[in-house]
Amino acid sequence: MRLAGAILFVVGVLKLSQASTGAVSLAYPDPVMPFISARLLLLVVGQVELFFAILIALRPQSWHARYGLLALCGTFVAYRLGLYSLGIEAPCPCLGRAPDWLHLSSHQAERLAHSLIVMLGAVSIGSIITHRQLARQCQGRAMEEIS
Repeated sequence: MRLAGAILFVVGVLKLSQASTGAVSLAYPDPVMPFISARLLLLVVGQVELFFAILIALRPQSWHARYGLLALCGTFVAYRLGLYSLGIEAPCPCLGRAPDWLHLSSHQAERLAHSLIVMLGAVSIGSIITHRQLARQCQGRAMEEIS
C-alpha cells in the first residue's frame, strides 16, 4: 500500500505541475467531461491523488485507504473508457509532464499509465483480500478461545 501511496503522490504532483503551466490546451473543455476545463480537472484529480497518498502514508491498513484506492482506480478506468468510447487518441494528461521529461512517446506514456492503473488496482485488491483473510483468522482464533 505504501508503494501505491508513493506512486499516487508522484503522479499527483506531476498533475498539479502540469496544471500550473501556461499550456493553452488546458483552457479547453475536457473531452470526457466537457463541463470542466482540462486544467481544472488536472487540479482536482491531482489534489485527490495527494489526499489518498497522504491517507495511505498515515493509515495504510485502514478501510478508507484500501477501498478509496480501489474506487480511485475504478474512476481512472471509467475515464479511460470514456476516452476510448469517444474515439479520442490523444495522449491522456494523467502523467502530467512526465512523458516529456522522460522522453516517452505517446504510446509508451499510455502503456505506462495503463500499467500504473493495473498495479494500483492489484495492490488495492490484494490488500482487501489479505485484510479479509486476517480478519477471518482472528475471528477463528477468538471462537476457539471462547469454546
